[in-house]
Amino acid sequence: MHLIQRDSFTALKTLLNDTARFVGEAFMRAAVESLGRTLGADFVFISQTVHGAPGTVRMIAAHRDGQATDGWTFQLCGTPCDLIYQQRLEDPWSSMKIGRSVAISERVCELFDATRGSQFQSFIGVPLFDGESRMVGHVALFFNESVIDGDGLKLTVELTELFAQKIQAELNRMIADQSRDNLLGELRRLVEQLEHESITCGLTGLYNRRYFNHRMAQIHAASPSPTISETPYALLLIDIDHFKRINDTHGHDVGDEVLRHVARTVQRGIRSSGEEVYRLGGDELAVLVAGDVGAGALQRLGERLSRAVAEGWQSVRSCVAAPTLSIGATRRRSADPAWEDIYVRADRALYAAKRGGRNRTIVLEEAEFEPAS
Repeated sequence: MHLIQRDSFTALKTLLNDTARFVGEAFMRAAVESLGRTLGADFVFISQTVHGAPGTVRMIAAHRDGQATDGWTFQLCGTPCDLIYQQRLEDPWSSMKIGRSVAISERVCELFDATRGSQFQSFIGVPLFDGESRMVGHVALFFNESVIDGDGLKLTVELTELFAQKIQAELNRMIADQSRDNLLGELRRLVEQLEHESITCGLTGLYNRRYFNHRMAQIHAASPSPTISETPYALLLIDIDHFKRINDTHGHDVGDEVLRHVARTVQRGIRSSGEEVYRLGGDELAVLVAGDVGAGALQRLGERLSRAVAEGWQSVRSCVAAPTLSIGATRRRSADPAWEDIYVRADRALYAAKRGGRNRTIVLEEAEFEPAS
């Protein structure tokens, strides 16, 4: 067995030179390869403890029989590595502890469940700590030959401990980077969640009034090409008929159920692109339709949504009458200076539908009221 007996300085210099140009996981891979070659170990790996899983470690890098091996997670129990994590060892293991490190000179393959059937005779394990002296991993070296020279074994442990200080520093840097990346990822997730919550309705999951105003201003200001002065679009405003009566008669829980049903049905009834649904407040919804849509198509869309709401209600709550919708719709005209003009015209059409008996769709083409036939 190749143990460091005299020129330990040269061995340490070799280990440092082999890893000097690497950082992160590349450093760890170079470290285990160099440890195996320089110290004559047949199997070397560097592990990191798994947070929240006591007694479990994950291999960061491993090198066995001259080849790099993929890392994996394993339980310490039944392995010689478990001795590194024990504060004190009872007989017959007490003589195997060298400071916080562990050295076993022979019969490793017979002494531990995890190594039975292997060729491992000797083992060296060195702990790795963070800045607060908490164990965060270890370095493990396995040898296929028994160690005869006790002084050589001790010197090899000391050399491994010295080099482990660099491994420890790099591991702690990797853990800090990982913690920072995890924190940044969590912050990005929270920002995305807050952004989503700021533009959606918590009850229905639809876009809210704030985002509706933004999208209306955005699409109204957009121009599809230098030769076309405005982007065509249409707007439907939807009210649930007698919604206050539903709340007063059946309670707000049923009212919320009606609102969610209408929102889901309208959402399912639109195209996946070019149409968006919003809850503007109370029981009022809006559907923004991008593109040049004719009055007849708007009429058919409103009637189709109304039918879908009524037909799908029985499966939700049969003891309450199916809700009906009043819908007002209009299209953008070149004379509209602002999106608010389109909104006002759709709102007039909506109230015309209500005055006309509710449960209907009215399309208003011009500023004055002229329902589409």
